[in-house]
Amino acid sequence: GVAGDRVAVGDWRCDGNLTAAILRPTAATVYIFDRWAEPSADLLPAETLDVVTDAEEIRAERANGCHRLMLDTVGGESQQVVVPARSSQ
Repeated sequence: GVAGDRVAVGDWRCDGNLTAAILRPTAATVYIFDRWAEPSADLLPAETLDVVTDAEEIRAERANGCHRLMLDTVGGESQQVVVPARSSQ
């Protein structure tokens, strides 16, 4: 991350795993991580989910035992960011 990033933690894919999502307001970009970094590992890549030009905060909202990834905009509106299912590789 960089200074100014906002972070939320939630079970975005409703699979029992809490992971981090980041809003980088300076780039208007939302990222999500598939797992937590290990201390001895290299940098952990993040998946770009969305670009929302007026987002200022990111948060986890409880929904049906899981979490929805929500953004709050400078205009006071809330917007959900859809987190796709994990791809089978």
